[in-house]
Amino acid sequence: MLDEVLVDRMLDNLLTNALKYSPGLTLVRLQVRHHQKEWRIEVQDQGMGIPEADLGSLFSAFRRGGNVGNIKGSGVGLYIVKKCAELQGGRVGVVSHEGRGTTFWVQLPWNLAEGEALPSI
Repeated sequence: MLDEVLVDRMLDNLLTNALKYSPGLTLVRLQVRHHQKEWRIEVQDQGMGIPEADLGSLFSAFRRGGNVGNIKGSGVGLYIVKKCAELQGGRVGVVSHEGRGTTFWVQLPWNLAEGEALPSI
């Protein structure tokens, strides 16, 4: 049982960034799965990647990668993703290689309603 509005904001920010920082006609992949008692959402792009020096502050407000050049943005999207995940008891992370792409992940607890069983996938 997750907050639909918060999940929508997370997905909107992650997918918008993946498309914005990737060259045209490259694959952006969204994967959603559950494992044990958690949802895992991953957004993977083949874009410019994030410099290693910027990874530590990436989820802070008004922070952007040092290699974004003239691409417009405010630096609050990933901060919003992190806060939305935390409000639902979740966490976020990133794996990135400059010049080869980025994968952002969000893990959220799978809160079952009483009597509900995990779906079989």
